Amino acid sequence: PRLWGERTPPFAVAIDTSGSTNFKPVRVAFASEIAGIAEEMRPLKLVILHSDAKVHKVQEFYQGEEVHITEFVGNGGTDFRPVFHHLQAEGIDQEIACLIYLTDLEGPFPDVAPLYPVLWVSVTELTAPFGRTIKIKPDGVGD
Repeated sequence: PRLWGERTPPFAVAIDTSGSTNFKPVRVAFASEIAGIAEEMRPLKLVILHSDAKVHKVQEFYQGEEVHITEFVGNGGTDFRPVFHHLQAEGIDQEIACLIYLTDLEGPFPDVAPLYPVLWVSVTELTAPFGRTIKIKPDGVGD
């Protein structure tokens, strides 16, 4: 089954904006993935979190709005826990159907998996300790 339709539930996308992902091909791939998700899935609400070792920026887009990521805020170390904490602290975890995390998977994870599904989209061969991990290869990386 697909999460597509007129009433696709809200979901969140976290962008790993750490220094280890600060390469143009990776950032272009992340922006492209987000645009594709928004266009194909058409969620009622899309919450985008820019995070390295902390959440720097949160953007909200609603169904029908064009989603553009023109800048990536952050460039420090990586820690995945602040995104999960932010989603819980703001009550966003109660409204989203899932979290998609675009990353290289190099950083500490929460000790406990959240109740909502997590899809890790990785530019490396690493695998997350919970959720589902898929791999993408940005153009120009590893050639």
